[in-house]
Amino acid sequence: MARKLQEVVGRIERIEQQYGSGTLNERDERVFQEIIERLDYLEERLRIEKGDSGPLSPNKHLHMAIAGRFNEAELRQLAFLMNTNLEDIGGDGHSDRSLQFCLFIDRHGRTCELVSLLENLRPSINWRRWCPEGR
Repeated sequence: MARKLQEVVGRIERIEQQYGSGTLNERDERVFQEIIERLDYLEERLRIEKGDSGPLSPNKHLHMAIAGRFNEAELRQLAFLMNTNLEDIGGDGHSDRSLQFCLFIDRHGRTCELVSLLENLRPSINWRRWCPEGR
């Protein structure tokens, strides 16, 4: 399994290096959404198999969705639009910065505000699932 995971990571890193600054069309957005959903399924299945039946943090899923749909420059812009400086939040690497950003936003009770912004920027994605009703 470790070998397969390394293969996936390697291919994602190559794609990011070669095309990371490009924009995605609607079809590509759907492809990435499908990949993320399949990874979510795999992660959940493996967690259950290992006996960890507790739910994943909703922020973890949100950060993965953001990291998969926003390149580094777009993540900085997203943070700017949320009146936040990504450099002040920290994080090593794109995925970790996305996680730290989501955790920061959640600590300040602004997840639904972020979700609204995400809906405007990437309307083809169902972002609303990360904003509980009444919040």
